[in-house]
Amino acid sequence: NQDPGALENYIEHFQSEMSSAGKKEAYQIENLPIKEKISRHILLRDRGHLKEDIDSFIKENAGADHQEKALELLNTVLLPAMQEIGNQFASGELILPFVLQSAEIMRTATDHLETYLEKTSGSTKGRFVLATVYGDVHDIGKNLIKTIVSNNGYSVVDLGKQVPAEMIIDKAIEIG
Repeated sequence: NQDPGALENYIEHFQSEMSSAGKKEAYQIENLPIKEKISRHILLRDRGHLKEDIDSFIKENAGADHQEKALELLNTVLLPAMQEIGNQFASGELILPFVLQSAEIMRTATDHLETYLEKTSGSTKGRFVLATVYGDVHDIGKNLIKTIVSNNGYSVVDLGKQVPAEMIIDKAIEIG
């Protein structure tokens, strides 16, 4: 339970080898528009070439603002892909380990997108205390909110995951 790659190892152990249909699908993905390719990274839990595809999308139009392109990608591709994962989980089409794997791919994507988002220095619009409450091991939603609000002029105090409610309240009172 200490290996950071435990989830991937577990899934790999139980996942069958890629069939010829899977290989055909992988080939077809390479020929998709860039937005669809990035969405498929989340939906198919595929980390390969994710950062390169994000870079391609951001730099697709030489004159385009990188921050605007990054926010567009987050709002129109990545968040809807995670919504689809949530819908598949809710309907029983997807089991929890696969949801977690998609969430890890999403975290990689948002971490990489942050390199394109300008940090607002100086004054802030306000402060947020974010945490994932004790008993909830998933922090992808918190991390998405952190990315969005911190890049819109707010300062964020991230307490992490599995945080007792009292600690969250104490920190909120402390920063006032």
